[in-house]
Amino acid sequence: MVIILGQQDYLTKEYVSDSRVFADVFNFFLFHGKDTIRPEQLSELDSTLLHVPGEDIPSGKAFERQRDLVRLLRLSIDGTDYLFILGIELQTHLHYAMPVRDLFYTSLQYSHQLTDIANRHQTVWKRGASALVSSDNKITKAEFLSRFTKEDRIIPVINLVIYFGADPWDAPRSLHDMMTSPLCPDMIPDYHIHLLAPACIEDSDFSRFRTGIREILLYIKYSKDKHKLLQLMKEDIRFHSLDWKTASVILALTGDHIPISKEQEEGINMCQAIEELLEDSRMDGIALGRIEGHSAGLIEGRSAGLNEGRTAGLKEGHSVGLTEGLETGLAIMQILTCHPDYPDSQIAEEAGCEEEIVCAYRQVYLGRVTS
Repeated sequence: MVIILGQQDYLTKEYVSDSRVFADVFNFFLFHGKDTIRPEQLSELDSTLLHVPGEDIPSGKAFERQRDLVRLLRLSIDGTDYLFILGIELQTHLHYAMPVRDLFYTSLQYSHQLTDIANRHQTVWKRGASALVSSDNKITKAEFLSRFTKEDRIIPVINLVIYFGADPWDAPRSLHDMMTSPLCPDMIPDYHIHLLAPACIEDSDFSRFRTGIREILLYIKYSKDKHKLLQLMKEDIRFHSLDWKTASVILALTGDHIPISKEQEEGINMCQAIEELLEDSRMDGIALGRIEGHSAGLIEGRSAGLNEGRTAGLKEGHSVGLTEGLETGLAIMQILTCHPDYPDSQIAEEAGCEEEIVCAYRQVYLGRVTS
């Protein structure tokens, strides 16, 4: 399966956007896997958060942020319906500023609610603050200025970060983790992210998932240890018949090259696929070993040949040098004996050597004659 740019983000967002998977993730996190949140209790919200500065920040600039996934949950507790805003941020890589980013999204979500409440009140509060304050059972001046009454309530926001990486999450999990401040730490408000990461989930806890997100996270957890992964999948029958969509997400996130097809009606046997992948890797290793061995042999043989050639060359050069040196010396001495009055340049030309050599031999010759 070839992975193209952005494919991981697209596939994970599409997969988790399924209401069954979305509910499954929050049931795992909030209710220990109990089937409390039902897919039909979730309704989609606009994931675009638009901030338009008001009177409190008149000089600010408008901006918008796009969240990954946001749903409105209507949950009945003890016969009373409550609303919750559930948000999910999907991460395929570590994010070392996630607490600030998550807090920013949460703040925007609450700010968006305050704007909606203020706009609803504005349609009713048309007569001005003084008239409203003087009227019985009406809002106070403080409520009017706040655009928020004592009875108003905002909807709780619960964010969850899902990390689709095999490595442990070593990034900060709270604002305090991102700070170094020895002064009054209790006076600095903290903010913790809610994190779901494969490496942090105990093997026994994966059974609390009810959808294919279980197989995705479990596969990722052991994706770097294929032998351990194969052992787990042999014991887990759900990996023997995996749907194409779940398998596609797994392969996109891990980069494993396993051929799969939508036409596999009986499901994709990931256990068999991993066995074939390991066998292919073993055969590739054997072939690569042969190539590397052959290459190393050529290099070592060439090096040994050069060393032997160098040694033989030195010996031969030394021998030839001695021979040629003796022949040159004899020729010079013969010329000096017969023609001692020849200049050094003439003797050097006839002997085929440099004048310095002739000069040295002349000193030896003269020493013999005088002695």
